[in-house]
Amino acid sequence: MSYLGIIGCVSLFCRNPAMANALGVISVIFFSALYQTKLWAGEGWRRIFDLPQMITPHYQYFDILRPDAGHVIPATIFLIVLGLGYLLIGYARLAKRDL
Repeated sequence: MSYLGIIGCVSLFCRNPAMANALGVISVIFFSALYQTKLWAGEGWRRIFDLPQMITPHYQYFDILRPDAGHVIPATIFLIVLGLGYLLIGYARLAKRDL
């Protein structure tokens, strides 16, 4: 759901379907790279990448895979809210655009 929110946000920003498709793929790659930056950053830089890492869908990946509901339910709610947040950002841009 959160990846669909990112793709929906990007598609609402663009008028051309081919451009929206390309930007959607680029945005998923960007969010994946943003999540991975913390793993490759030095000790002092890791704290800086905590906040950008939290807005990526990858952040809740391991909590979704756990067998107990205490981790799965909050992670699922977080991912749904994150996806809807991205979609609302795209809709806010679409509402301002003159069609």
